[in-house]
Amino acid sequence: ERFVKAGNIVFDIGAHVGFYSLLGAEIVGVTGRVYAFEPLPRNFSYLKKHIQLNGYRNIIPIEAAVSKSGGRAFFSETEENSSTGRIVEQGDFEVTVMSLDEESINGGLPRPNILKIDVEGNELAVLEGSQKMIRHARPLIFLSTHSNEAHQKCSNFLEELVYKLQNLNTADFIAIPDKIKI
Repeated sequence: ERFVKAGNIVFDIGAHVGFYSLLGAEIVGVTGRVYAFEPLPRNFSYLKKHIQLNGYRNIIPIEAAVSKSGGRAFFSETEENSSTGRIVEQGDFEVTVMSLDEESINGGLPRPNILKIDVEGNELAVLEGSQKMIRHARPLIFLSTHSNEAHQKCSNFLEELVYKLQNLNTADFIAIPDKIKI
C-alpha cells in the first residue's frame, strides 16, 4: 500500500479473482488504472463479477496469461485450489498468452508504475517477456516465486536490471528500481 499512489498504473499479473486488483483500484483512484491479467476462465468470470459488484471502472480485466512471448499455451489447474493453475507443456486446456513487451510495442498497454506478479512458477518467463518495458518504465515489482530456483533466477535477472531486492519472506520480494527511494 505504501508504494502504490493515486494515478498509478498497476499490472496485476495472475489476478486470480481480483483481491489485489480491487485493492489497487481503490488506491490508484479514478485517475489510475489496474490491468488485471488472468487466464483461467472460471477465475476470470469471478474477477469480472467482483469488479462489477464493487463498481470499479478503473480495472481493465484481460483474459490471458503473461509469459515470454504471445500466442497460445497449455494450462493446468488443480482441483483443490483455483489459485494454483499454471502454464505447462501438456495441460487441461489452452489459454491465450501475451508478452508485455509485445503488447507495449503495439501500443496495447501503457507503461506501468507497479507490477504484481504471482504466476505459479512462470515468473522468470514473465520477466523475460517484459524486459524492455521494465528497462523503460522502471516499475516497482512485487514478485511471488514458487521455488528456490525460481527465486534465485528472478533475483539475478532483476539485479542485472539494477533493482534492489527486499525480501518479504522466503518466496516473496519487492524489486525496487533506482528511481524510488525507500
